[in-house]
Amino acid sequence: MMQNPNIDVSAHKQIVFGGEDIAASGSVVFSGFGHRDIRLIVNIAGPFNGCDVQFTVTPVDPLDGTTPLGTAVTGAVLNAPGVQMLYLSADSDTFEVSWVVNGAPGPIQSANVSLVAKAAGGQVKGVGVGAYVPDPIGEYPEPTAGEEAPLSLDGSGNLISRSQVLTDEDSFLDAFAGTALEPAWQTDLQNGGAYAVADSLLTLIPGLVSGAIVDVFREADYGPMSAAILARINQRVIGQEVVFGFTDAVTGQAVEVVFDRDDQTSVKFRTRSSTGVDDVLETAVVLSGGALTSTQHEYMLEVNTSYCALFIDGELRAKHTDRIPYPYTVLTLHLVAQNLQAMTSQTYVQIAAVAFRNHDQVEIGAHMSAEALPVALRGSAKVLVQDETGTTAQVVTESLASLSASDLATQALLREVVSELRKLNLHLEIMTETHVEDEDVS
Repeated sequence: MMQNPNIDVSAHKQIVFGGEDIAASGSVVFSGFGHRDIRLIVNIAGPFNGCDVQFTVTPVDPLDGTTPLGTAVTGAVLNAPGVQMLYLSADSDTFEVSWVVNGAPGPIQSANVSLVAKAAGGQVKGVGVGAYVPDPIGEYPEPTAGEEAPLSLDGSGNLISRSQVLTDEDSFLDAFAGTALEPAWQTDLQNGGAYAVADSLLTLIPGLVSGAIVDVFREADYGPMSAAILARINQRVIGQEVVFGFTDAVTGQAVEVVFDRDDQTSVKFRTRSSTGVDDVLETAVVLSGGALTSTQHEYMLEVNTSYCALFIDGELRAKHTDRIPYPYTVLTLHLVAQNLQAMTSQTYVQIAAVAFRNHDQVEIGAHMSAEALPVALRGSAKVLVQDETGTTAQVVTESLASLSASDLATQALLREVVSELRKLNLHLEIMTETHVEDEDVS
């Protein structure tokens, strides 16, 4: 079958159709997968030209390549553009992919079909050490370097682990050095949409044609995560949309900052929990201090399991707790400019840097650090707190005062305040919401 030269074909991935036409029924056998879970991914753009097609995956004898071993999996009949996935777990390392074409005149055009494997579940067994974690009277093995030791399980079969917690998964900072995108980025260019990488800038150029799209994207993850985009747009015109953010093309879930009108003073923060018209929430945000989107600003999108937020130049400007992506939905980071109608002048979207942060936080207890942290101050000192705008607040601790922070930026300021108060040898008491008295200053 024809293969895209940019696709790495290995024992984990084999190509059945690589953007080709399907003219007739047929089959092909792949081997060398090992004992793995198999997934057949069918993505057909069409048109189908009066035909339909049905795919089947069958585990077969590794030697003769024909004798079926186990149960085959057959997908539904396809007669329109779309995506289909077939899943199969088998002990064989050899699989036959077959397809049956019906109808005329054909052919079925632009078919991408691939067989992808992942390692099957392991058969490693652990040793039970007791009903508690940790076992109060148990003795745990302390192997020397290079020595093999059994995994330990508690009385419920849970793995007992004492280990480092590593939560950094594919974080990156791209300042677009050189004249080409890094290999991790992918592009979708339609109807004359283009981009350029030069002078440490990624420039999206949608052109003048109606329907033009330039989409530069790469895989992200599921929350918690954030992406900061340092960008400017030379003009804002009706009928043109620029979008930075996270999306899932299949479910429609998204977290985005949108530039879609001829108003350079504002943007929209948009979240979606599905493709449904009622599952979209938008908040209009006016840039602070009369700033314009034609000058460079940092737009940071934060995705969490319970909320999503937009920060502009480090300032929290919008927060959604409803109609947001579901936990564990893997999203893709997109930088998009598109024309919804013909344009009369050229728009340039200049992106100086993209910083993707994927450091998951470890939850200890019932409160995450992004939640309000009430702090009671007892003593007889006066503390002046001044923020970056010059606003000064006086906290008098002769009675009782409480400080709280509900976002990461403010918490950082709060930690600095607490640090200074500790230098004054004040007594600090961490309190729950219910302990704060009515006369406290919040």
